[in-house]
Amino acid sequence: MKRVLAIIILGFALSYPLSSTSHAADPYIGQGEVKLSYNTIRNFKEYIRNNEKRPSAFLITIDGTGSYYIYCPYGQCQSIKKKYRIDQCERYYNGKECKIFAMRRTIKWKNGINTGKAKQSKFKYNLSDIEFDAKLKELGFTGTTISSTTTEPKITKKKKKQSSDLVKNLSELKKLLDDGIITQEEFEIAKKKLLN
Repeated sequence: MKRVLAIIILGFALSYPLSSTSHAADPYIGQGEVKLSYNTIRNFKEYIRNNEKRPSAFLITIDGTGSYYIYCPYGQCQSIKKKYRIDQCERYYNGKECKIFAMRRTIKWKNGINTGKAKQSKFKYNLSDIEFDAKLKELGFTGTTISSTTTEPKITKKKKKQSSDLVKNLSELKKLLDDGIITQEEFEIAKKKLLN
């Protein structure tokens, strides 16, 4: 009896998938650090904000410079396979590797900051540009690269002073032009001297 019970338990243990394989990463969803280009961000906003069509998938090239998006055809989002979407993007970019960045209005790309969970990663169609950009930055998809060794370059007091002097001199020069004291040609010559 103990032998039969042991065989049954062993059978269940072998047939039950291990947690590492049952929750394996989706090979079509992008992973790792990526910074979106200006055009990719602009296209993502357009994709999210289209309130007439239902967003289906937003794909990007793995370097973040290219984007491709699909809307649900007649509300049938489930019928389009992920592999088909990737193939469309890669054909559009002449074989450049693409991955899924967002499904519907939720960013799925895993970069160590973004969890892909609806509340944190979901974008509403009515976000302002400032809110939209702030959320992308918060999720780590814009700005500088994520690195513990990277430090911001320090601006010395001397450079700050030179910069403020330059701005002051240019504004004074512009005022002279606006008041008619110097001509446009004289303004351009003086401006070149200041900038060099």
